[in-house]
Amino acid sequence: MINLPRILQLTGPRQKNESEKKYLTRFLTTRRQLVCCYPGKVWNESSDRMSDLQSLVDDWDKNKDLKQQVHLATAEVTVTGKESIAFDTANCHSKAYPPFHSLPGSKELPIPQCPKKS
Repeated sequence: MINLPRILQLTGPRQKNESEKKYLTRFLTTRRQLVCCYPGKVWNESSDRMSDLQSLVDDWDKNKDLKQQVHLATAEVTVTGKESIAFDTANCHSKAYPPFHSLPGSKELPIPQCPKKS
């Protein structure tokens, strides 16, 4: 089971005197280990994003507040912070998919429980 609650559970809480940079590196390491241990189409394809996220953490002093533009090398994208979160203008050029007038609401979903080992 690879999902955010499981990754957080395996990573554990941020330790006393542990920097945010070290905690995020530990979190990404846990996520990477799960992806390597449980191969599958969806999660393995996200492994490139982990490299981009780790590069942001590695350059913590520059990226900790995300006020400057960020280049994601693996995704070949530069994020400036001025992008619309309501419409993907870079990839959606069709009038059939107009921008949202408001963002969709969130939906509560059950968190799956890991099967017990016998």
